[in-house]
Amino acid sequence: MNIRAVTFDSGLAAYTVQDLCHPAELNEVIASKLATLKPGQFAHDRLTQGIRQMVSIIQDAVCGEYRGLTLTALADFLRALDYFMRWADRIPDTWEGGYVDDLQEVLHVLAAHRETVVDYQAWLSKSLGLGAVPSHERVARSPSRSALR
Repeated sequence: MNIRAVTFDSGLAAYTVQDLCHPAELNEVIASKLATLKPGQFAHDRLTQGIRQMVSIIQDAVCGEYRGLTLTALADFLRALDYFMRWADRIPDTWEGGYVDDLQEVLHVLAAHRETVVDYQAWLSKSLGLGAVPSHERVARSPSRSALR
């Protein structure tokens, strides 16, 4: 595994736009960070759901599948994802309750762009009816991408 895949000190700084469209390593890193959450706890489950939702929207938009994402929403989603990916933030993730601030960031961004999320889900439902495969499913088909599912 590449060294950038095992460190969460720099968030998304080590990644490029190309990594979003060919996301094997990036998805592996995100999945590794999500794996540090304790399943079954509502806050952690909600954080996992929010991160997966944002990653799906970001990847579908950046890779040209979904064209309805505003630049402001894209920037906010990337900022929230970057915040989540860092161990050292307002409340370090290694501390007890360290993901509370990450959850607040993700929920704030999703709430601020609620209409965008609804539009994306409608687009995705319509696209699935036409045989399209959402990014989280495309991700799951690759062995190194399955962890985000």
